[in-house]
Amino acid sequence: MNKEAQRILAEDDGLVASQGILKGSVAKQNGKLYSAIEKAFEEESLDEIVSFPRNSGGRPYLVLIPGQRFSVEDRPEAVVVLVIDTEQRAKVSGDTLVRLYNLTPSETRVALMLIDGKRLDQIAEELEIAQTTVVFHLKNLFRKTDTNRQADLVRVLLSVPLRSAGT
Repeated sequence: MNKEAQRILAEDDGLVASQGILKGSVAKQNGKLYSAIEKAFEEESLDEIVSFPRNSGGRPYLVLIPGQRFSVEDRPEAVVVLVIDTEQRAKVSGDTLVRLYNLTPSETRVALMLIDGKRLDQIAEELEIAQTTVVFHLKNLFRKTDTNRQADLVRVLLSVPLRSAGT
């Protein structure tokens, strides 16, 4: 575990590592995490992101599980995961996303909410639109960013070189 991971887990705000096992305070999210880890053993191109809410109500932690694909006999006892503290990240500028990917205002709002770790149903509720509309915008985001999975899309959006310190 690197120093940043130690710092995040020391916050004890809904995500802990106990006996080498990462777990959050929400059982459903733990199930998603462990399922994604199982898939990571089988699919090299798989990247999954699981969002863990903070007990304090702040922005969620994101856990990225990269596909690692191992044969049954080479299966290790542990996998690498990346824990992201969305409270500490510089905010991606919506204007930058518009310039880089030619996003519409609605696509930009959806993209920024994805970066913040929101689920599709949360985005629909906050924007007061149907979840099918969110999916429509998501498909446009995939096309414009040349991605085809949500984990890849978030990674591309988080790697945007120009960020803003404000909103």
